[in-house]
Amino acid sequence: MADLRKKTTYPPVLYSNATIAVDTVLGPQAGRDTDTPDLGYHYDALDYLFGGVAANANLTFSAETSRVVAG
Repeated sequence: MADLRKKTTYPPVLYSNATIAVDTVLGPQAGRDTDTPDLGYHYDALDYLFGGVAANANLTFSAETSRVVAG
């Protein structure tokens, strides 16, 4: 049960072929399963997925935020 509290049944936010032009702070968004367990498969929490993104600004991730950067 303790392991489920770190996992999620929600998908990450996808940033694809985009340009981030203003300073941005991103925090956890994929709800961790901290209450009554959700039905379904529980994945490792992944909040953001990036591919083909140009950042012309500061991009800051707050604590406990997970992300993947793919070419």
